[in-house]
Amino acid sequence: MKGRGRQQGFTLIEVVVAFAILALSLGALYESFGGSLKRGASARQQELATLRAASLLAEFRGSGGLLPQEKSGKDADLGFSWRITVKPYPAELSEHSPLTAELVEVEVSGGGKRPPVVLRSVELLRKPPT
Repeated sequence: MKGRGRQQGFTLIEVVVAFAILALSLGALYESFGGSLKRGASARQQELATLRAASLLAEFRGSGGLLPQEKSGKDADLGFSWRITVKPYPAELSEHSPLTAELVEVEVSGGGKRPPVVLRSVELLRKPPT
């Protein structure tokens, strides 16, 4: 007769330890995936705010500088509020020049913890008729 051999299989302790390691690993993966989704959404909002600011600056350029010195509004569908400000820029232009230099600042904020997107540009505009 054969002697009594060791039984094959896992003990209860080994199974519990394996499940604990699995649970910790899955928890870490879940946290990593959730954080990645949040960062991706935040980056998308920042990109949309930058695109909106560029669009507003292009709108100002397209108007030929005929927009008021300060203009603001809200984009309800995107959740942004924006403001365009125009100030004289100290440039050395000839006094006979038909152009004037203006500093145009476009600010788009989306609320929350993100800082607003600010674009600044110096634009040469035709002087208003006198």
